[in-house]
Amino acid sequence: MIYQEMARPVWQYIYVRVGRKGDVADDLTQDTFVEALRSIHNFDRARDIRGWIMGIARHQVTRAYRRLRLSTDAQKALGQMLDMIDRSPWPDELLEKAELIEMVQIAVTGLPHAQRELLRLRYVEERPIRDIAKVLKRSQKSVESELYRCRHTLKARLRSLAEGNE
Repeated sequence: MIYQEMARPVWQYIYVRVGRKGDVADDLTQDTFVEALRSIHNFDRARDIRGWIMGIARHQVTRAYRRLRLSTDAQKALGQMLDMIDRSPWPDELLEKAELIEMVQIAVTGLPHAQRELLRLRYVEERPIRDIAKVLKRSQKSVESELYRCRHTLKARLRSLAEGNE
């Protein structure tokens, strides 16, 4: 019964916060209800179950973004944004934060495939430079230089998006 009532609002909340990506929203909505089921014994019946479930959804989104770890600059932006989300209630302020998330996603998506792959290896998989160099069959210096260029390009794209130039 509660699932039927809450599934759509939870999905919509997550969908906006993950940059309007339906497949990600589907996964995180499922994770939200699985987590709610796992921790139902911790639920204080004096609280509103809807707020409790939305809190779980918010934490699922937060965890998902923390796992991304795109780049140093993107990490800082996401970390600040996620900290603000954790401290704030919802409506207008959260819409601005969702827009920031969307800007980071757009900026990363707009990078060439090779740069996205390099950022993924370094910041998502957290591989050391020497391992990345082996995988890509390049020198460590070459990988370091390309990572620098990737971060620089990402920062420029984020600035451009923030200024409304893209």
